[in-house]
Amino acid sequence: MARQLLASCILATAAALAPVARTVVKAPVASSALPKVAPALLAAPAALAPLAANAFQGSVFGLPINLVVAFAPVILVALPIALIVIGPGALQQAGRVLKGDSEKYFGEN
Repeated sequence: MARQLLASCILATAAALAPVARTVVKAPVASSALPKVAPALLAAPAALAPLAANAFQGSVFGLPINLVVAFAPVILVALPIALIVIGPGALQQAGRVLKGDSEKYFGEN
């Protein structure tokens, strides 16, 4: 059994290391068909990107407009959902604490 395992490992290694004859076909060169463009013209969009990023400026309530736009989903979506889900439980727990029913939660006897 051990001899068969050793022989199969040697044959698998030899097969993996055997050279494979391949014919490589070169891809057609399409770069000669492209028009010649100066590299400075290709860099123009990258140079104009900061202008587009800074085009949206201003302030709302003393805060930068970008900050307001970035956190608008949090204020308009996440905060109401959190208040709807967590709020009733928090009010119920506060009522228990104020009524004195919370002593069993804290291990007081």
